[in-house]
Amino acid sequence: MKFTKRLISALAGLTLAVQTMPFVPMSTIAETVDDVNYVTVLVDTSILGQDYFIQPTLVEYEEGDTAGTITEKLFNELGIEIEGDYSYITGIKGADTGVVNFPEWLMNDETFIENYEETNSDDVLGAYDYSSMSGWLYYVNDTSAWVGSSEYEIINEPDTAVDITSQANLCNGNVVIRWAFTVWGYGADLGYDGWGTQAMVDANDKTDLYSAMAYANYYGYAGTSYDTAYDIAIDFTSTEEEIATATKTLNDSIEAYINGNIKDIGYSIDTLEDGVSNYILSTVENPSVGSLGGEWSVIQLARSGNITEDFKNSYLENLKSTLIDCDGVLSTTKATEYARVILALSSLGYDASNFESYDLISPLADYDFAINQGLNGAVYSLLALDTCNYEISTCEDGKTQNSREKLVDYILSAQLEDGGWTFFGSTYDVDMTAMVLQALAPYYDSNVEVKSAVDKAIDLLSEVQCSDGGYASWGSENPCSTTQVLCALSILGIDSLKDTRFITDDGDTILSYLMNFAVVDDDNVSFKYQLDGSVDQMTTEQIGYSLTAYNRFLNGQTSLYDYSDLKQSEVTTTDDTEITTETSIETTTTSDEVTTTTDTTTTSDTVTTTDTTTTTSDTITTTDTTTTSDTVTTIDTTTTSSSTSIDTTVTTTTTTQVQVTLLGDINVDGSIKSNDLLLLKRYLLGLDDLDNQSLVNADATQDGDVKSNDLLILKKYLLGLVESF
Repeated sequence: MKFTKRLISALAGLTLAVQTMPFVPMSTIAETVDDVNYVTVLVDTSILGQDYFIQPTLVEYEEGDTAGTITEKLFNELGIEIEGDYSYITGIKGADTGVVNFPEWLMNDETFIENYEETNSDDVLGAYDYSSMSGWLYYVNDTSAWVGSSEYEIINEPDTAVDITSQANLCNGNVVIRWAFTVWGYGADLGYDGWGTQAMVDANDKTDLYSAMAYANYYGYAGTSYDTAYDIAIDFTSTEEEIATATKTLNDSIEAYINGNIKDIGYSIDTLEDGVSNYILSTVENPSVGSLGGEWSVIQLARSGNITEDFKNSYLENLKSTLIDCDGVLSTTKATEYARVILALSSLGYDASNFESYDLISPLADYDFAINQGLNGAVYSLLALDTCNYEISTCEDGKTQNSREKLVDYILSAQLEDGGWTFFGSTYDVDMTAMVLQALAPYYDSNVEVKSAVDKAIDLLSEVQCSDGGYASWGSENPCSTTQVLCALSILGIDSLKDTRFITDDGDTILSYLMNFAVVDDDNVSFKYQLDGSVDQMTTEQIGYSLTAYNRFLNGQTSLYDYSDLKQSEVTTTDDTEITTETSIETTTTSDEVTTTTDTTTTSDTVTTTDTTTTTSDTITTTDTTTTSDTVTTIDTTTTSSSTSIDTTVTTTTTTQVQVTLLGDINVDGSIKSNDLLLLKRYLLGLDDLDNQSLVNADATQDGDVKSNDLLILKKYLLGLVESF
């Protein structure tokens, strides 16, 4: 939205507290609130094809004010320098961006083209810039004044007639002072006759529209009706009907906004956050390494302050066991596997560079490994490193040394023209854009390039918000994409319940949208992925940690991934528990003797090959299964039900067969739709895991691996670009 471009951020001294103001219709009475009178001022550079230098802004009126003194108040408050004086301004410093795009009718004027000069030679926009007939003019209520602005009187006297070329009476209605830059014809290009020139365009009176826009800025309203009003305002050819409609719509929207027409989410953020924590504690009985019932649950509970000792210890023991089993190698291809564990482990106060003698930070010292997954690898590597300001160690010989600067530069270089980021392609993706903002947040105040990139992306997220407050990813509106935006805004310090860039004209917000999916059961709060579906663990965990991110922002705490508020714990190795890594399998059968032997070989690439031969008196069956750390690539798998403890043997072996049920059906519900696309994307981003059946169905290319090509084919299928896989 254009709200972020407005030059009104320093107007605190000129306005009253918003909470005290009743709404008044702007197009019928003077700009008066709580017995205080206001005048609207704007600085219009739209003839250059640029945004307004100062959008319509209310300035408090005092007895004896003139158009010049009112303008001077505003400029002084904003720190704007002028040339000339406030009787006649000859130049305004910084008013020209340098990017010029003149209207078509002006470019079609041969006389102008012959006299046009292409550049403004300094940082002051003023007389004789771009042509010999250029400069600043001012209009009051769309009428050209015949006196200098310091002599133009503004009065507040009932039943007093005025000469509109030199006076304005607040008792008669709105007073709008518009400073406008003219490039040619001393105002002819702006639609005015005079000074021996004839209007080049039929420009209609927009006084009431400017007044409505000023009130929108005053109240902090930035809904879509303001965008429409803005577009109408800068368009020289807007019709009277378009102007009147835009004015009424904006006034109605502001009234609804001021009267508190923001949809109530029904519960406090504390209640929702604690409710999700209760749900996780009651449903996740054995938190382990993994995206579901694992690290995201730990993060939500730890950062909300709701984690229990039992839950924490269970996760730590399972993590320890996992690291022993894989000899500390969580993945040879996915930096996100390390990053997710670092985020969770660090949230518990543990040093991820020395957990049970394992250094989980050092793999991220290899830049090529960190970006092997592309943008998502870089994003989560940066998030993980910044949680506790971990030092990046020296990488191994022959590998590329990583650094925060390299990761930030990599992320910035991937920003698209539309302001967002994506997993692949040339159009923004909401999830990836929100994830990037979370990673760049710590650099926003110190890095100019980061600030510019983030601001551009925030504008994009404001513009693409759906009318009900939610967000769509690849054409499918869903709570998981929406909650990533909530998380990003909260980490950036933006209140999505108050910032009007993220409140629709109907009062919908991100949180009101998410509450459509909420299931509140006593003290438990969970969420569905689909309105007509059942509670979904993945969706609940994601919304849960985003609620925690928002609540931490509200409470003035460090952000969700800023663990500077924690003290690192020392990990103590427990020697009284032995975790067995080699398991002997003994099976007792019926009269037909069955002998089962298992040989397992693990390489440094965490590829495990299991050859299981089952022999009976009648049949010999051989099942070969290969499982990599990233994907399940076979049709046949062997599942062993077992429990591991000291001196415990596995007593049962079962063999199941995983076959393709329907290519592209990732959620295994018997159909292929946008939900499947989102699930596959989140798996490839490293955000969520998929079970074996989902992975087999996801291999659209049937090449034994699940990767971005499968995502692309599925997207084309859903778009109707291909008829089959």
